[in-house]
Amino acid sequence: MTILNRTALIIEDDAKQAEIFSQALILVGFEVQTIADGAEANTLLDSAAPDLVLLDLHLPQVSGEKLLRKIRTEAHLANTKVIVTTADAEKAFQLNDDCDLVLIKPISFNQLRELSARLFQRG
Repeated sequence: MTILNRTALIIEDDAKQAEIFSQALILVGFEVQTIADGAEANTLLDSAAPDLVLLDLHLPQVSGEKLLRKIRTEAHLANTKVIVTTADAEKAFQLNDDCDLVLIKPISFNQLRELSARLFQRG
C-alpha cells in the first residue's frame, strides 16, 4: 500500500519519535518534513498545506491544540488530514472530533504506517 505525491508534516518534539514517524510515512510514499517546535510549525502552516499532519499536543512555544485549531479554521488547510499523536488520552478524547485520527503513545511503526496509508485510500 503506497501513497504517491503526498506530503506529510510531522510536528513532534521528541526526536526519536519523529524519526520513527518519518520512516513509517516514507515507507508508504509520503514526502516528509519534521518540525520540533510549535512556533516554527505555526509559521510554516501560514503558507504550506501538507496532505497529512502528525501532531503532538505537547510542544514548545505553541501547543498542538492551538495548531489543530489553526489547521481546522484556515481555508488553505481544509483538505489537510490530521493524526493527533499523544500520551494524554483524556485530551485526545476531547479533540477526537477535530482530527481524522487519534493515536495514543506509544505508537508502533507498523500501526502508523498502515493507518496513515488507509486515511488516503478512503479519500
